[in-house]
Amino acid sequence: MEITTMALTRLGEILHGEVVGRNECRRSVVLELDSGETAYLPARRMVTPFEKLTDGCEIRVLVVSERQDRSYRSTFVVSENLNDEVEYPEPEEGEVPAGEPSPELLRQYPAGKRVSGKVKGVRGDAILVLIDSHHALLPFSELGNCKPGSFRSGITVKAFVLMVDAGGLKLTKREPGQLNAA
Repeated sequence: MEITTMALTRLGEILHGEVVGRNECRRSVVLELDSGETAYLPARRMVTPFEKLTDGCEIRVLVVSERQDRSYRSTFVVSENLNDEVEYPEPEEGEVPAGEPSPELLRQYPAGKRVSGKVKGVRGDAILVLIDSHHALLPFSELGNCKPGSFRSGITVKAFVLMVDAGGLKLTKREPGQLNAA
C-alpha cells in the first residue's frame, strides 16, 4: 500500500524558516519552515551572506519549487528574494481540473472585467498571475501585441477576464469589444 502525504506548504507562499543545517561546500542551507516541513536554500537564491546563516537564524523566504523523494515526502526549494520566479509544475498529460468553478468566483470575476495582479511566473504556454488570492492564467495567445518576455516575475499586469472555468481564471490583454473579432 502506497502512502502519500499532502504538503502543507504551497508554491508561491512566503514563510519564515529557521536554519537547521549548512552545506559548507555548496554554501547552501537547510531550513525548517513554519509548517514544520524541510526546505533547501541554494547559494544562488540567498540575499543574506552565507556566513550569517548559522543554525537557529530565522529568515523570510519564498517557496519557489517542490520536489518529492522516493517516499513521496516533499522538500521545498526557497529563495530569500521574495520576487523570485516560482516554478509551477506542468499539468500531467490529459489532466483536466475536476468540478465546476465556484459561483462566488463567477460572480466576482465576470467575463470582460478589468483586473490587475502580480506576475508569478510562466506555466507552460501561459503567464501565471496572482489576482487577489486567485491564480489566473494569461495564455500567450491572448497577449495581443505584447511579447511573453515582457512579463517578468513581480511586475503588475492589467488584463481582462476572458472566462472562468474549472481550472480557474483565464485572462486576455484584448479589449472586451475585440474578443469576438479574433
